[in-house]
Amino acid sequence: MKILIISPDIPHAKVHFAAGVMLYNTIAELSKRHEISLLSFIKRGEENLIRDIEQYCRNVYTVPFDRKLNLASRGTYFLNTAPSQVSYYSCREMKQQVAEITKNNKFDILQIEHCPMAQYADYASVPKKVMILHDILSDLSRNDSVMDGSFLGMSRKYISCKKAESYELKILEKFDRIITMSKKDTEVLSKKLPHKKFSVFPFWKELFVSRENITRGNGGYLLFNGNMERKDNIDAVKYFCNEIFPKILSKLPQTLFYVVGEHGTNKISGISPNSNVIIKSFVDDIDELYNACSVVVAPIMGGGGIKFKIINSLAAAKPVVTTSLGNEGIGGIPDKELMAADNPDDFAGKVTTLLKHPKLGKEIGENGYKLFLKLFNSKKEDIESVLYS
Repeated sequence: MKILIISPDIPHAKVHFAAGVMLYNTIAELSKRHEISLLSFIKRGEENLIRDIEQYCRNVYTVPFDRKLNLASRGTYFLNTAPSQVSYYSCREMKQQVAEITKNNKFDILQIEHCPMAQYADYASVPKKVMILHDILSDLSRNDSVMDGSFLGMSRKYISCKKAESYELKILEKFDRIITMSKKDTEVLSKKLPHKKFSVFPFWKELFVSRENITRGNGGYLLFNGNMERKDNIDAVKYFCNEIFPKILSKLPQTLFYVVGEHGTNKISGISPNSNVIIKSFVDDIDELYNACSVVVAPIMGGGGIKFKIINSLAAAKPVVTTSLGNEGIGGIPDKELMAADNPDDFAGKVTTLLKHPKLGKEIGENGYKLFLKLFNSKKEDIESVLYS
């Protein structure tokens, strides 16, 4: 089959956001049996990422992404009928490219990654359309404002949720099949759209960090890994640095906290100055992130979908401390397969316990790895039957 994939980002094995790595590996697998073309936004400095994905694609088309212009459009959400996330990715040139490319090529399937990109389905002349839904947009809007209890914040949250839910239900009608990241997301959406075809993405273990490349850390090293263009990741880092990390340092003052993610050095501000916090936008090998850490922290307070940073920690047999929200869609047993805490004192206490008791950390890491093998055991050869049947 001839498949056109539309993505907001260039997929690559070395990017520090899980959706990009997952799409890269998915394209690599699909290209063994199908002709793949990719249409993606490209940001300044990402030109070097194209070479690797080109080996798996018949064609790679790109549209320059103007971050400043798109942020400006996102800021007018009170006046805009579309959700802010959708406005952020709205681009006239992308619409023109979709129309032209699908007119000049006879694709069998259009696959769109991420709900904000679904707006481009209207411009595609393709007989079958598949939506890969990494987040439920209405959940993303609802949770993104969870930390702002002001009147303005609550008003913004209400408007955002209403816009997102209305848009989401309308736009998903345009797709023949909708793929979610978890059973929970499928259950939620299938109740609202019972006539649509839903499936859960068939995760296979090679999509994630390889445990064979991981060695046990020496202690005192915490890790947060994620795309710093996502508000939920920025909020999580600020929350950890300002509310949790000082409590850990009061007990273990030599502890280091590494934050690694796309645009990290540019996006993270408003955190208390601390020489124990190291922020990096890029490292050569994601496996090395986990090789060097003792505990993965994921203090998720917003966002939606399944949290791949947590799955990577399970895949690496590393202990992870997250929140109840972070555990949604994974369903790990607290204090056995992972640790979960929803306030700063409890979160700091659990991290400190793991750092002081490495045997406990190893036990939780091993249990987490067993959970990973249980949850993510699909065969990569079966991906077509789930996505396109």
